[in-house]
Amino acid sequence: MNRRFFYVLSAALSVLSCSVKENRMECPCLLDIALSGGNDSRTVVGIWSGELVSSCNINSYNGTGRHRINIPRGYFTMSAYCGLKHNLPGSGDLLLEKGEEMDELYAGSVQLEALADTVLGSVAMHRQFAFINVRILCLSSAQMPQNIIVKGNTAGVDLKTLKPIKGEYEVTLHPIFGEFCRASVPRQTDDSLTMDLAGIGLIPIGEYIKDSGFDWTARDLSDIELVIDYIQSRVTICLAESGEGRTFEFTI
Repeated sequence: MNRRFFYVLSAALSVLSCSVKENRMECPCLLDIALSGGNDSRTVVGIWSGELVSSCNINSYNGTGRHRINIPRGYFTMSAYCGLKHNLPGSGDLLLEKGEEMDELYAGSVQLEALADTVLGSVAMHRQFAFINVRILCLSSAQMPQNIIVKGNTAGVDLKTLKPIKGEYEVTLHPIFGEFCRASVPRQTDDSLTMDLAGIGLIPIGEYIKDSGFDWTARDLSDIELVIDYIQSRVTICLAESGEGRTFEFTI
């Protein structure tokens, strides 16, 4: 009798154990978020499985750099974004409209295997934009261009993979204090960037930037200094990080 009871009890416990194990997948996983990088107090975190599964806003500088949220169990991509001005798109494609500059975005992503009760998601955010700082040198205000049009063939970024998205980029700049302006541009896939200036026409700044040794695939993009000298009829490109540059002649 005792032996029969032991077998029944063992079978029941086996079934119960299997049931509990299966049901754990229905329970949420506690995601422990650890962030680094960025230059803003607000960070957007997205959990992706093809489309956006969940998202939250957290304080990057709350004294610990850590935050915890519940997510479903499964396999996901976790991304973090600092400096994101647009709303987080469900598809992940951040597309700039004509006239929009690139967000001053720091971002990073990791793959998550969220199968246990808790999982650590540690993301380092890197600079996904570059400022093209433009300085105009001329003899008179009459020579100063009122509008500077920057065009390119990269229209945004895939927020899941951080790869550039092809499309039309166009921004009109207005020199500040008569000589300075800048454009925030996304990572480029080619050297198609151009700048349209009155009296000069199209300047192939993308080719100049490439010839200067700028790396659009760098983990953190640096800024580009561009001096357009109407007096000497030349364009000087200087890389902010290295200080290296080149000068190109043009004809007015």
